[in-house]
Amino acid sequence: MGSTHKTIYMPDIESIRVPLPPADEQMEIVAAGHNEQGALDKCAARISDQIVLLQERRQALITAAVTGQLDIPEAA
Repeated sequence: MGSTHKTIYMPDIESIRVPLPPADEQMEIVAAGHNEQGALDKCAARISDQIVLLQERRQALITAAVTGQLDIPEAA
């Protein structure tokens, strides 16, 4: 309010207005958020599974290359 006074009084707090949608609209927003979160959780789980598989394949490729099981043609 233009001063350096560091106290906030109750009338100041009470005068603050926060616009909110109606309760039913709030519930719809929350439900939509939960639906989206479920889809994101599934996607994150699939990505985690893919990372594990890629790490396993990388290790198998390194092992095959080191043990001579991998046929690498020479460059011309």
